[in-house]
Amino acid sequence: MRKIIGSLFQSLDGVIQAPGGPEEDPTGFGHGGWVFPYFDDTLDEPMKRLLGGSYELLLGRRTYEIFAAYWPHNGDQPIGETFNAVRKHVVTSSDRPLMWSNSQRLVGDPTEAVARLKASDRPDLLIQGSSMLYQALLPAGLVDQLALITFPVMLGCGKRWYSGDPATARSWTLVEQAHSLNGVHFASFVRNGEVRTGSFATKPQAMTNLRSVSAKRKVAGEPAALRPPIQGKVPIALWADQTRPSSRCLAPVTRRTAASRAAVGRSDNSFCWSAVIDPRRSLSGSYVHKCSLQPHSSEIGATAFG
Repeated sequence: MRKIIGSLFQSLDGVIQAPGGPEEDPTGFGHGGWVFPYFDDTLDEPMKRLLGGSYELLLGRRTYEIFAAYWPHNGDQPIGETFNAVRKHVVTSSDRPLMWSNSQRLVGDPTEAVARLKASDRPDLLIQGSSMLYQALLPAGLVDQLALITFPVMLGCGKRWYSGDPATARSWTLVEQAHSLNGVHFASFVRNGEVRTGSFATKPQAMTNLRSVSAKRKVAGEPAALRPPIQGKVPIALWADQTRPSSRCLAPVTRRTAASRAAVGRSDNSFCWSAVIDPRRSLSGSYVHKCSLQPHSSEIGATAFG
């Protein structure tokens, strides 16, 4: 059985319509070509891994027509050479001839036809564009991997790829990510079963993800807020220094001594800064914490995220 991989250029609000230029889809959409200002070669490597392997194309009718009008005349580009050579499977109810070489029509119900195609023993299937395909295939659980290339723009309107069908509920696991200096983010996910849920309110005390502690005392020595040791991956961070840094980065720490050294600052000053910690988890599982500081009263307050 082969995998079905969806590859999408999307805006921050999920629009995928006419990313390459106004001529791709002139049906009243006013922002065609919205990816152009952000494109550079920063993401060449992940895109080569996505598009440079062995696969066949799975396309909806509208995307097929756009590609068939462009790529046969641009075969000198590496991706054009690949697209022209591979087999193209087209989901369409139209009986118009498919003029692009190596193209074949999928007959019958789209979900059933794609399921039969997926069950065959041939190269993986790569979806390009084709917003309507996702609304049929995601509820049926036929998409195995999603490569989302997200651009830092909101378009407000246009064709979106996701469906409102409750059957699309799934968990996905991040397997690769990269980003450009222009703010474009590449992220590849594989399907990972049903949606897992929980509640912070029902966790044991030691596993609570959000906990606030406070001690009404001047800063002198070790704040009482740090006794006993706080459980969790992110330390409490307080600074008694009135000189406000723009940001501080903290490594993962659970020991009270390290957190205390970060918190004490100048013990001769009762004015302190409180830290708002924004934890970001990397692909390797480690944590990087961006802390923004704001003036705080002499009452010491802290928040720990587990």
